[in-house]
Amino acid sequence: ATSAGRSVCVESYGFDTRDWRRLQPAQIENRFAALAKEMQRPANRLYPENLRRKDEDTSEFRGLMAAVAMGTLQACSEGAYWAPRAEDAASVECKNVRLPASHAIITTPDLSKFESREAASEHLSVSAESICLDVCHEEASKPGLPRVGLVRFVPMGDARHNTLPVGDFREANLLLRSTFLKALQDMQKQLHADPTDLLQSGAVICTSDVTILRGPIEEGAKWLTDPTRIEVLTVALLRQPRHDAQGQYTRTTEKAQTAESLDRVFACAAARGIDVLVVPPPGVGGAANCHHPAADAGDLLRKTALAHRGQLPRVWVCQDHSRQVQPAGCWAEFAAALQHGRAPPEHTGLVPLAASPYVRPGWKP
Repeated sequence: ATSAGRSVCVESYGFDTRDWRRLQPAQIENRFAALAKEMQRPANRLYPENLRRKDEDTSEFRGLMAAVAMGTLQACSEGAYWAPRAEDAASVECKNVRLPASHAIITTPDLSKFESREAASEHLSVSAESICLDVCHEEASKPGLPRVGLVRFVPMGDARHNTLPVGDFREANLLLRSTFLKALQDMQKQLHADPTDLLQSGAVICTSDVTILRGPIEEGAKWLTDPTRIEVLTVALLRQPRHDAQGQYTRTTEKAQTAESLDRVFACAAARGIDVLVVPPPGVGGAANCHHPAADAGDLLRKTALAHRGQLPRVWVCQDHSRQVQPAGCWAEFAAALQHGRAPPEHTGLVPLAASPYVRPGWKP
């Protein structure tokens, strides 16, 4: 990508002599605000022309995302940054930024040897307004510094989850605001295997010492004076399992595979001593580029959370960004099944045998 006529390459950030940690938060905020205004869909327009980006706008947008990412990577490699911005006279130099480390868990941990822990007064919290990374930062900043884990769902067999998405900056929230992008760059070297192949085999990749360094991108990605550390647990989901109009998985094998993935990532979090687990919608409404039925996915997540109530004191369920789950009614259906269990499906009457198109003419039962 390009910015201001010069090349910006995330992959070769170590050779860039410019200090992208000094990028002004006001410039980031104004540019993304202008972009959000341009992307608003006008009323009664099926094919709005304003959604078409010009080549120079696309190049500028990608260059801005790359500049923010490079600033985060430079803070990770240098181990320090200035908060809330470098040019501020009252800025604070934050040091000791740790490098994240990843390892894979192939089998589901046996939790029978672990002692049960008392659940919080509100064990399962569901919020449509809260953002996953903001919840992680808030929970990790509480007294006692509880261990916070963030579940990251990716589509099975898709290697693009290891790169920085350039289409929507909200989808890159975790990569732009934390050191997890550095973890992705070093993941194959640390795992001694292809992460995509490991995830497709059912493994859970646990990344520790992921530091949240920045605030929301819409507010200029300001550097935080109180960075917090979390763990990220990555697990793969089926991209598009078959489901019916009532929100049910139509194939029991696909439902069982999804339930096994949820149970494994919850068990891994419990085995690592996570106090608060933050979970986005598991492939509901296009989340993580997957399309799972809202009612059944919410019910599976509810059963999994209740099954691990004795090992995980607190579970948060919220979105990675405010418009992650589409259409609008999809989140309400998912949240209702998550909080109260899914409603029983409606069973329609059977088709009469005489009306079947497969019955031979003249055949009598």
